[in-house]
Amino acid sequence: MTSVDELFVRPRKIIAIIGMRRVGKTYAVYQLIKQLLARVSPSRIFYLNFEDERIPRDKAVLSDFTSIMRVRVRKLEDAFIFLDEIPEWSRWLFRLYEREKPVIVLTGSTSKLASWNLPRELRGRGLTYRLFPLRFREFLRFKGREDAGDMAEWFRAGILTLLEEYLRFGGLPEVVLSPMQRKLRILQDYYWAIITRDIAERKKIENISVLNTVLKYVANTVYFSASRLHNILKSAGYRIGKNTILDYTSYAEEAFFISQIPQYHERASQRIMSPRKIYVGDTGFLTALATKKQV
Repeated sequence: MTSVDELFVRPRKIIAIIGMRRVGKTYAVYQLIKQLLARVSPSRIFYLNFEDERIPRDKAVLSDFTSIMRVRVRKLEDAFIFLDEIPEWSRWLFRLYEREKPVIVLTGSTSKLASWNLPRELRGRGLTYRLFPLRFREFLRFKGREDAGDMAEWFRAGILTLLEEYLRFGGLPEVVLSPMQRKLRILQDYYWAIITRDIAERKKIENISVLNTVLKYVANTVYFSASRLHNILKSAGYRIGKNTILDYTSYAEEAFFISQIPQYHERASQRIMSPRKIYVGDTGFLTALATKKQV
């Protein structure tokens, strides 16, 4: 993540930090706040986490929050506002940004906050930074190790063992730092949080069992074909349309659970028609989905 010097220069933009659930967005916000505390008065910094169950999912909360900020700061232009996992309340953000021009930082576990997906009223007013799971070099630093220069040193340093762990359990920070016996349970809990909170709740999907079946298949396939999956599910007795399968896959991509990459072909028509290659947001989910859920 970049520094406050790079983020908060003028002309000010709404900063959106996006990425898969539990990838480290909130920690990135804490790092920015820590940098700010060395430069500005704490009374100018405001943080609201919408994942807190005590905060109602109601627009009135933002109006009340604005009133509280006005009590502490004479001009909201001087405020630094951090909104963690904010719902899609773009009009309130637009009004606040246009009238007051405070520093606004948002986080979200959906690509709806990406610059190309921003609501119409916010387009051109935001900058998006996406966080990914740890790369292997970062993984080694979390483990207190640095990668060695050649294969002989890798064997001596035990880095190949760490590489195996990285490929099996992925690079989500909490999983990396957890003891081996807890990694799988944490990954499975993350998976269910993604499909229930980031997909089912947002998209009003009631049959989570079918959603789970579709996503398990998609995550474990190399090339995804909605027609083929539709035929497989139909043979298994599931009543689900091809368009619904495509919707579920799109929702999973929106939540950063998967990415769909077109196959390379010289002809554009072939790229469009060919099944897309699927990449899971973190390799640890492949292990979690291949293992019976722990209780």
